[in-house]
Amino acid sequence: MSSITVHEMMQLLTRLCEVWGMTAGIKQTKRVAVTAGLGALFGGMLGGPVGIAVGASLGGLLGTKNTGEFKPIRLIIREMPPEKQEQLCKIAFRVIRDMEWPNAAQLMNLIMEDVAIQEQLVGVVMDYLANELKAEIKFDKTKP
Repeated sequence: MSSITVHEMMQLLTRLCEVWGMTAGIKQTKRVAVTAGLGALFGGMLGGPVGIAVGASLGGLLGTKNTGEFKPIRLIIREMPPEKQEQLCKIAFRVIRDMEWPNAAQLMNLIMEDVAIQEQLVGVVMDYLANELKAEIKFDKTKP
């Protein structure tokens, strides 16, 4: 078994996410809450108790709509701070630790030929982004 650097693992994971067509939307709950609160405030000022409910609903809906931007996970991974990349690398390495490979390029080839390993690594990325960044994951393509 050969070792793999954090940079090489991030390249592998970003390539895999690209092949699987993975995108993520980062939830910004504070922005939604502030928008809903402002909607309730203005709704209450304009329409009383009914205006509060309508304003909060419209504000929350508007806040949710503005935070729903999805971007490729490969970009999210590249933008993560080094310590987060290292955490993700350690978790992903557990999936491949028993595999034999002479170099990172060969490892990529082995993974691209094994859908079960791909699914495990994709699961690692999904779990990490959902837990650490509160991201919602979407697949733009069907799996390979």
